[in-house]
Amino acid sequence: MGNNVAIPYSSFINGGVRDGMELVLQGTAKPNADRFDVNFCSASSVEGGDVAFHFNPRFNQERGTVVRNHKHCSSWGAEEKAGRFPFMKGQYFTLQVQVRNQGFKVLVNNRHFCDFHCRLSLTTVQYLVITGDLIAHSIHMKEERHAQNAHPWSTFIPGGVCDGLDVVVMGTPKPHCDRFSLNLCVGQNADHGDVVFHFNPRFSQGCVVRNHKQNGSWGTVEEKAGGMPFVRGQPFTINLMVMNHQYQYPGFSAAESMNYPHSSGVPQPVYNPSVPAVIPIQGGFHPGKIIHITGVPHIGGSRYVLLIFFSQFSCRVLEIVEILGYRPAKEGEAYSEEKSRTADGPTVNPTYL
Repeated sequence: MGNNVAIPYSSFINGGVRDGMELVLQGTAKPNADRFDVNFCSASSVEGGDVAFHFNPRFNQERGTVVRNHKHCSSWGAEEKAGRFPFMKGQYFTLQVQVRNQGFKVLVNNRHFCDFHCRLSLTTVQYLVITGDLIAHSIHMKEERHAQNAHPWSTFIPGGVCDGLDVVVMGTPKPHCDRFSLNLCVGQNADHGDVVFHFNPRFSQGCVVRNHKQNGSWGTVEEKAGGMPFVRGQPFTINLMVMNHQYQYPGFSAAESMNYPHSSGVPQPVYNPSVPAVIPIQGGFHPGKIIHITGVPHIGGSRYVLLIFFSQFSCRVLEIVEILGYRPAKEGEAYSEEKSRTADGPTVNPTYL
């Protein structure tokens, strides 16, 4: 997300929060700071919904107090205030909030500060909201996954690749290594499906190749500039950060940072569409195609509908329809409701049973 992040800050957490995720906030309390707060919310603002975890350093109370709390149905719960005050006005800090099934673990400047047990389900959290008197240098949401030395190795990325995703890979090239690769794929591997980003150190050529693959074809131009920061048999850490329009992967020093722009034409996620939403399916629908949808049903809603439209035997449009009203069926009778939609194809009359 870069340096000097604008405050107040509100960001959708694609896929929600899960056990093993971690927020890392690097910042500086302003010289005249009164308070700031970090919130894991159900809505894009603290006022707009529930708050599963509210972390609120207050510089003006006694010798400083850090309030922890939650909010449900517009009412705040009991405050927790125990513990030292680890922040100083005008001083740099690192705040880590680790998500666990049972709650949140907080570290300040790499020292354990407190634990906050869940009062609301983690599934309610959809947004990270930060406000108050601080300068935010960087904000990252991370998630630990272990390859356990299995090669090749692949894993599903909940919520997909989005701005702010930080992928950290630690390893050691084999003594006789020729090459290895890190791939962000649309399918389960680089051989089947598109590759949004291909990172490929090649020891025999002394370079790191960056590319993408779409519809079975690799990009015609490989990027190779930047040197070769890897050494056979020596441990390395790759920190891949997804930005709005590019991938950034710092090397072992500030001078060894490279960027790779998002490839045009490669499917990009659609965030927070208005419902009902009609979304073109890039490349059509075919075996191996994955459509990942993350959302929260409306309170009081009864159902939602996904419709796939075909035109000349090729699926081209996905429509999301949410039905907030619901007419219960008579006892023993299946309920059906007809909705007609036309989008680059014939009329569709789905039945919901």
